[in-house]
Amino acid sequence: MAAKKSAKAAAKEVDRQLERYRAMRDFAMTAEPSGEQDARAAAGKNKAGEQDALPFVIQKHAATRLHYDFRLGWRGVLKSWAVTKGPSYYPGDKRLAVEVEDHPISYGGFEGTIPKGQYGGGTVMVWDQGTWEPLVDVDEGLRAGRLKFTLHGTKLKGNWALVRMGGRAARESKPNWLLIKEHDKYERAEDAEPITEEAPDSAVTGRDMGAISAAEDHVWQSHKAATSKHPRKSFSAKSADAEIEVDGVRLTHPNKVLDEETGLTKAQLAEYYSDVATVMLRYIAGRPLSLVRCPDGAAKPCFFQKHASSGLPEGVGTVPVKSKGSGKTEQYITIDNAKGLIGLAQMGVMEIHPWGSRNDALDKPDQIIFDLDPGDGIAWEQLVASALEVRDLLKPIGLESFVKATGGKGLHVVTPIAAKRVWEEVKEFARDFARMMEATNPKLYLTKMTKTARKDRIYLDYLRNERGATAVAAYSPRARSGAHVAIPLTWDELKKTARPEFSVANFEGWKARLKRDPWKKMDTLRQSLTAQAVRAVGEFATSA
Repeated sequence: MAAKKSAKAAAKEVDRQLERYRAMRDFAMTAEPSGEQDARAAAGKNKAGEQDALPFVIQKHAATRLHYDFRLGWRGVLKSWAVTKGPSYYPGDKRLAVEVEDHPISYGGFEGTIPKGQYGGGTVMVWDQGTWEPLVDVDEGLRAGRLKFTLHGTKLKGNWALVRMGGRAARESKPNWLLIKEHDKYERAEDAEPITEEAPDSAVTGRDMGAISAAEDHVWQSHKAATSKHPRKSFSAKSADAEIEVDGVRLTHPNKVLDEETGLTKAQLAEYYSDVATVMLRYIAGRPLSLVRCPDGAAKPCFFQKHASSGLPEGVGTVPVKSKGSGKTEQYITIDNAKGLIGLAQMGVMEIHPWGSRNDALDKPDQIIFDLDPGDGIAWEQLVASALEVRDLLKPIGLESFVKATGGKGLHVVTPIAAKRVWEEVKEFARDFARMMEATNPKLYLTKMTKTARKDRIYLDYLRNERGATAVAAYSPRARSGAHVAIPLTWDELKKTARPEFSVANFEGWKARLKRDPWKKMDTLRQSLTAQAVRAVGEFATSA
């Protein structure tokens, strides 16, 4: 009898907390859940003595203005706050969080459209979800206006705090709080990309707000909504922009166009990465990577990312890198298998730039890169002749080299070496080598990045050979119109061809060349940057 009374009391308490929520909505017009099932569930669990993990959800909500609804499950309901700018991983950001009415637990699964004219009319996305752990007594924290907790979400992790503002704000019908990230391993710097921009789409379906608004699917269905004249459809792979998998990697928005000139889609980019993985991984696996991400396509703003962030696709890993300046260790992005490479497509990565050293020997590069960047007025034939000159000058000092068209205007001459020397030594050698060429032909070459002096000259960029510097990877697309590819060439090919134009869009036409990768010999070549070579080049550069 006591158990029955306790169960009824639990259901009654849930109903009491949801009174305001229900009074604000017409459930004959909106598919939002009424919470009746939540009350019954609370009663049943109370009777059985069950205790679930505490849920949390953040719903991106385009109502009168875009905001983020932050919800923590407690005592059978979702305690809720409207966060105007959304959460921030930077502890210095104190985001306004306006306390609103409690919502049903089942509301955490609501993703769809609230009809116009209804309270909160607009599109709702499940932006993040997971579980939370209180770090203080929750009831006391809510009363006192200071609640600390840990989030275990898809996008938000670590320790956070909600702090109620004092004065008049605390007496309002909708009290103002501040949502603040606590200091821990998940915090980010002030200039880091906001998590709301880095991961803007649904944590459940991967869709953006536009797709949710247009689709009218994946909405929590109340009984009334399900039996109306226009029932919501279940989200399925038959949708216009269906979720698909490429070699086990789930893609969201697979039909999103990344290059307007060729119509390249995210799915096609993923398939390209899958096809070139066996060859491309030779040159990028096991190295820190800098990525050019274009989530809205190359025609829209793109950004570099080298540090790891939350929500990385499966297969995309991290490597700790200690800063030479601050001594602080930061997690950089790295991959070592095809799944990781395809995962980069899911992130909208249109360029991949690896370090010149490997994860297990970060301070000892295993290659030297000479970047030949032509100024206006330099013909392709002259650029080819200059790359051949670099090759011919390296041969007598015991260094064989390889060439790559960058997918832009330039060429890279790449020399693999044993990872024995530190970055400072390799950079000094590359600088002296470039200065040697400049001294021999100052009308053609220059080693200073002076744009006004670059017309009719080739800039010999040796700065690719320092710790933390990167160069575009072999077989990487470029985040430019046409999505051309940085392609390895044989020296004979370089001499015979006009400027090569390989792209992701015409991959089927050059796919067969992967079987005869021009850089295949690089895997077995054993050569070192000898003291004799360093001395010879250094003496020439000094005397010149």
